[in-house]
Amino acid sequence: MRARLECKDQADEAILERIQLLLLNVRQMEDYARDLNKEMSNLPPEADLRKAMRKEYLDFILKEKFYPAEIEQFNHWPIIALKHEVNKIKRIKRDSGMRKSAPNWNKYKKKVEDLTLEHKRKKQELVDAKVGPAKAIAKWTRQYTDDGYEGLRKRRETDPKLQKKLNL
Repeated sequence: MRARLECKDQADEAILERIQLLLLNVRQMEDYARDLNKEMSNLPPEADLRKAMRKEYLDFILKEKFYPAEIEQFNHWPIIALKHEVNKIKRIKRDSGMRKSAPNWNKYKKKVEDLTLEHKRKKQELVDAKVGPAKAIAKWTRQYTDDGYEGLRKRRETDPKLQKKLNL
């Protein structure tokens, strides 16, 4: 209908070309929406969702664990570590031949100051490597910063021109 109105008093070929152009625009918008949806799914989950995921992982670990553990022992663990522990428990339950061992409890007991300094250093390296504008990177969550830094680390391995590391 729109093509007919825009191509009024023109030949059928012009109307057909206009329809094809409009359909191409629709297809491009669909592709853009699909790509944007993929990018949004890669963003870190919001705080409420993270809390729910953390609670779900902890409930599973405490229910299915094969070693003595209390919930307080997992306080310092990031969500990704809890997810790895859940996957480890599931693998051990499926494969009875795997060795049942307790996790390294001291692995995630870094001091908060050390973690904060490390987080700031990673953000600064991301800014220096021009991954994004400083204002945007400053707003990134710890998980998103870690993901971005991991991508930067992989790029450094393949691109010799990229600055190796920040000299402090």
